[in-house]
Amino acid sequence: MVLFSSLASICNGKILQQNREREVRDLLIDSRKTLLSDQTLFFAISGDRHDGHQFIPDLYAAGIRQFVVEHPVSVDQYQEANIILVDSSRTALQALAEAHRKNFTIPIIGITGSNGKTIIKEWLFQLLSPDYKVVKNPGSYNSQVGVPLSIWQIQNHHQLGVFEAGISRPTEMERLAKIIRPTLGIFSNLGSAHDEGFVSQVEKVREKLKLFNEVEALIYCSDNALLKSEIQQSKIPAISWGFKGGGDYLLQQQINRITLKDKKGEFSLTLPFTDKASVENALHCIILMHHLKYSPSSIQERIAVLHAVPMRLELKRGINNCQIIDDSYNNDLGVRKSVLDFLGDSKKRKRL
Repeated sequence: MVLFSSLASICNGKILQQNREREVRDLLIDSRKTLLSDQTLFFAISGDRHDGHQFIPDLYAAGIRQFVVEHPVSVDQYQEANIILVDSSRTALQALAEAHRKNFTIPIIGITGSNGKTIIKEWLFQLLSPDYKVVKNPGSYNSQVGVPLSIWQIQNHHQLGVFEAGISRPTEMERLAKIIRPTLGIFSNLGSAHDEGFVSQVEKVREKLKLFNEVEALIYCSDNALLKSEIQQSKIPAISWGFKGGGDYLLQQQINRITLKDKKGEFSLTLPFTDKASVENALHCIILMHHLKYSPSSIQERIAVLHAVPMRLELKRGINNCQIIDDSYNNDLGVRKSVLDFLGDSKKRKRL
């Protein structure tokens, strides 16, 4: 339980007014998603295109009684409110989430990469939920404010966390790593998404790898030479897989049949799809499940019933018998081949 009076030390702020002691249960940054409770804490975040402070009067009128602000406000207008002043509401939100995470010792799977983060997270949730009470990011809440809001969801009944993290410039991952503190990791892949925020792909990889500095194992595809080289140099404990060899798992594919070979032997699985992006995302999940001691038969049973996740490569029907691939959550131009593979795979399944 977090009390308002403790926020000053957690968030390095100054209490401007405390009407009475209140528990902090819900965190709010979007005034359109109002949680009508005096135990809700609203973070007034100032950005390039908006200023959360302008919504304080309406939120107060709606019943919100706890606020984090970046510049002084007239407390006389909000006599029943608790108000704390900080240098940055975003940083305060991150600090509160970091403190919350430290209360839990459950395994946490952290996921980053250029593409596939949300799909892998949602599939792991499907695959592992029969055995664990799993907490995860809602949707694609993987940003500097999305991750803290996601981590805040962890409660005592949860047994496993699966959280994705996305960055667009240097230094961002250091903040998210302190909040998520993953015990296992997945680096989905390396593409051109957000390249403009980094001086090179090497810098981008190194920044993303900061999420995994304390993991017991990082799962990645060793077919990407740059990614493989950077992970090896980082000394992060890793489990690699690839079709080209040189990893912990050597994979072979015949249509939708995948054979995995490691030092202990081999096993084969049949996937419910053949497009490259889906196969790659599924293999990260499969390797992680194998690392967690799931049997090949159990993995096969669960992989066979994976259902689609709307948000990534969603097939929609257009006019004049056209088909539309909606990939609106991705900005990587290099993913176009994967989109065409997905469309071809969808046509094959339609003919069966």
